[in-house]
Amino acid sequence: MEYFILGQDLRYTNAVEPKDDLGLFRRIPFQIDQELASPPMDDEPVQLYIKENQDPRYLDFIERPAVLVSDRLKQILAKYEPRLFFKPVILADRKRLHQAVYWWMRLSPTDCLSENSLFNKNGTIKQLVLDRNKAAGLKVFRVAGLMEEYVLVRLDVAESLLRRDFCGIQFKRVAVA
Repeated sequence: MEYFILGQDLRYTNAVEPKDDLGLFRRIPFQIDQELASPPMDDEPVQLYIKENQDPRYLDFIERPAVLVSDRLKQILAKYEPRLFFKPVILADRKRLHQAVYWWMRLSPTDCLSENSLFNKNGTIKQLVLDRNKAAGLKVFRVAGLMEEYVLVRLDVAESLLRRDFCGIQFKRVAVA
């Protein structure tokens, strides 16, 4: 089976950039890795302001400061992986008096890293290689043991997303051993 990293298309230079001045995504406690079945957080939305931009573009996938997905993208991903955890986030543009609903997506890390993976000296991944047997059956997931928080999707999920008119997503093929 083939897998891909789902990422933000960086060709959009006017993409909305949420400001996390208070460090909410680092401060809010997450026990999701141990308690995915019963997430400790409530559904109370988090509001973030966006950085000023002449003509902001609201993409369907935002990587920073955390993985944020549009409502449309959330619906598709949740169909493929019903155990995903989402928390509502409101992106507010003070200048234009506009708000958009996004979803903070958290994934439980899965131990599917191949020993063939290569790391940089600082601990970041140089070449990601998945273990074919451990990744079998996974559709939308995150790899345990990485500093980066990549969202990985199986080929059928990637194809489903490409058939729809999503804005600002891109895929990068991942090696499997």
